[in-house]
Amino acid sequence: MRQISRITVTVLASAALILWLAAPVPAEAKVTLNYSIFFPAAHGQAQAAAEWAGEIEQRTDGEVTINLFPGGTLTNARQCYDGVVQGISDLGMSCFAYTPGRFPVMEALDLPMGYPDGTTATRVANEFLNSMQPAELKDVKVLYIHAHGPGLLHTKKPVRTLEEIR
Repeated sequence: MRQISRITVTVLASAALILWLAAPVPAEAKVTLNYSIFFPAAHGQAQAAAEWAGEIEQRTDGEVTINLFPGGTLTNARQCYDGVVQGISDLGMSCFAYTPGRFPVMEALDLPMGYPDGTTATRVANEFLNSMQPAELKDVKVLYIHAHGPGLLHTKKPVRTLEEIR
């Protein structure tokens, strides 16, 4: 009798294991990411972000959805980095210059370099980021970095020489 019980238990356990292994693997859950951007929804940067989010959703057949939070509705520009680190948002767009002293290596890019255009400034910024790999950004994965150019200096009085600025 004991022999039959062991055989029965072994057969039942084997059958359960086979059924468990043969069960279909559940589809992975869809991913929803929250993207905080300080530009208002009507701004070109926010519109570009919305197009990018749509492209991601399309290319992943709806498996990845990005909820855009423009105009600082989730985090403002100064809170953006910490918001991503703390999990308030999954993605964030900000400007290093908006948090003076926080990103000293990256702030070097804001020095007046005389970039002729945004394309050149963006290329320099990306080369700088890739070569320096600043520790100040270790808590996040930088997806992209872009810049504008040339920067303009605004004054109340006309400036014609460098000495007039000093």
